[in-house]
Amino acid sequence: MRIVDLDGLSVHYRVDGDPDGAPVVFANSLGTDLRLWDAVLPLLPKGLKFIRYDKRGHGLTQATAQPYSMGTLVRDAEQLLDHLEVRDALFVGLSIGGMIGSVGDGFALFAPHANSYRRFKANSYAPVAPTWGVNNRTVSFRIPAGPPPSRHVEHRACGADANPYLAVAAVLAGMHHGMTSRTDPGPAVVGNGYDRDASGDDKPPSNWFAAVDRFHASALMRDYLGDRFVDMFSIVKRVEQDRYFGTVPTIDYDWYLRNA
Repeated sequence: MRIVDLDGLSVHYRVDGDPDGAPVVFANSLGTDLRLWDAVLPLLPKGLKFIRYDKRGHGLTQATAQPYSMGTLVRDAEQLLDHLEVRDALFVGLSIGGMIGSVGDGFALFAPHANSYRRFKANSYAPVAPTWGVNNRTVSFRIPAGPPPSRHVEHRACGADANPYLAVAAVLAGMHHGMTSRTDPGPAVVGNGYDRDASGDDKPPSNWFAAVDRFHASALMRDYLGDRFVDMFSIVKRVEQDRYFGTVPTIDYDWYLRNA
């Protein structure tokens, strides 16, 4: 076990692989520790130097007063690399910030049908704002409690009616975008996530039409999924919308004739 003091912060880290190899740095995701990568390292090429560490407040690294800004976490990594005299390295990590920032743009993939939007309401355990929290069922991205090896992100905005391949593609796009742009997810929501103001520009679409329009206009989705796919998916969904709302359901007769 290696612990180093970085400007008053005790950081736990370990170095594996070839000491003279090209350095690859692994940062754990929220709610986990450096053991997250135990099953990954044996699958990687030989001749690399693997550097793993526990983020601030995770594993055996010291916890300080929260919240932790993205800038603070970046400085922690930079100071560790300076301590190890590493100047150039490949950085591998996971990001919940990018998932939060992109959830609205990909909502047409996460909630792909008219019926998908009936569950998005307050106090229903379905999210209404792009939020995250630890073991909190009122947010969009939940980090379940449990032992570190089982930690994961629960994407509560994505419904069971979503195409799993398209949903995963949108999630990975958001994660990569978050890592490359260093998107700050903000502090974790503690308590009732429905109390958070959901009226801003980052609010997810509230209906099927708005979701498809936002997806079609999204530069981020076009960058990751391609113009051809975004255009084709939007056309298919708009045709589906026209056909769906072109049929008058029985409930319309029952509801409106009774109240006319």
